[in-house]
Amino acid sequence: MSNRVKNLLVSGPDDNLATFHLAVCMALLDHERRGQTISYTCMGGDLHGALAAAKRADVTVQQIVVTGHKNPRTQNLGGGALVTVSDNVETYETLHLGTHKMGWKL
Repeated sequence: MSNRVKNLLVSGPDDNLATFHLAVCMALLDHERRGQTISYTCMGGDLHGALAAAKRADVTVQQIVVTGHKNPRTQNLGGGALVTVSDNVETYETLHLGTHKMGWKL
């Protein structure tokens, strides 16, 4: 498995999320919570362990896949430097579906 960074969304009831988080907190990096979904970033080599923990904790895991960009806009950084930024167009591939069927945009 590639060691590329994987962006995952993990959803489930509070107790299940806590169980998953405690199981993977040493292997996964950042997390950010929005409602019943937490965003995690992990290396590809850690994905197998994350999926095993997801099955044990009964949470849904989805991978964020960037399929394009929209709304490009140029910003002036000063000193003649310009940068163009845009919003990602994303899909959410379900890698494991918890029995509760919760997830991000399922």
